[in-house]
Amino acid sequence: MKKRNIIIISIVFILLITIFTVKIFKQKENKPISSTDLKTQYNYIKTSSKPSLIIFSYDADCCESTKKFFDEYNSSAKQLMKDYEGKFISLFINIGTLNDNEEEILLNIEKENDVSQIPSLLIRDSSGKPIEVIEGPFDSDEVRKILNEVIK
Repeated sequence: MKKRNIIIISIVFILLITIFTVKIFKQKENKPISSTDLKTQYNYIKTSSKPSLIIFSYDADCCESTKKFFDEYNSSAKQLMKDYEGKFISLFINIGTLNDNEEEILLNIEKENDVSQIPSLLIRDSSGKPIEVIEGPFDSDEVRKILNEVIK
């Protein structure tokens, strides 16, 4: 790996650790559970008879190249969500905006579906079985082939 890539990955890793550390020390807010919390959304996906597309990502702002990567990744992922709206239930999880409780839920979702990297795309069939986990950058055409096979 090039030295520059190692530096970028290290910066992202340090940023993520910093975000999680700050959230640990924040006081927990007493909010009622809304219908849009992560657990409710994921449970809805699990009980649906439609296939699902779950995107695990982040809005990076630490350095220009990392920001550019995540901006392009998120744009492509959100376009997939839009293009397959009605055929898939989609969930975009931005790990940078999760509260303490949702971070634990995220870890459970990742473990349950063998997701080990951010960013990732998780494609599940209508029975909830994980079909494919695409970690890191993805080729939109290849993902569309997989999605089209799932909805046949």
